[in-house]
Amino acid sequence: SALRRYPPDIGLRNEAGPEESLRAFVRSLLLRVFDSGRPAWHWCLMAREMADPTSALDELVNEAIRPVHERLRGIVRALVGEGATEEQVRYCMACILGQCLYFHHAKAVLKRLNWPEPGLEEVEPLTKHITEFSLSALRAMRDKTTLQELPAEGDRAAGNGKG
Repeated sequence: SALRRYPPDIGLRNEAGPEESLRAFVRSLLLRVFDSGRPAWHWCLMAREMADPTSALDELVNEAIRPVHERLRGIVRALVGEGATEEQVRYCMACILGQCLYFHHAKAVLKRLNWPEPGLEEVEPLTKHITEFSLSALRAMRDKTTLQELPAEGDRAAGNGKG
């Protein structure tokens, strides 16, 4: 399957950190989305099943989607920190996935807008852009949740026991 050909940890070293893991995840997903032949055919079947579910969707989720989803959850959690809520983690995951899948799902619209048709040659520049864009947002979220956990200046000065 496409997932075996392009696993989410493709090219990662054992000691890779969450930033490298995010890059590998994004690259792997883009390779699955843009590859032609059997991986593309597999991807089209998955997209069709998600849009118009049959009884096969449960197996698809358990076998192919859930493990990838959990990997992304772990990466995002490591990047945003423990201060982020589960809802924030899910929203971050959806934003990352949405960026990667946009070019596949909007292919017909993009063609009509005279955008160049994305393909395997776009994987590296898109991987770089999506990873950098996402890391900026995830760092900002981490910094925001860390700041929210700190007691306010007045609380510390007053010694009122908060924080």
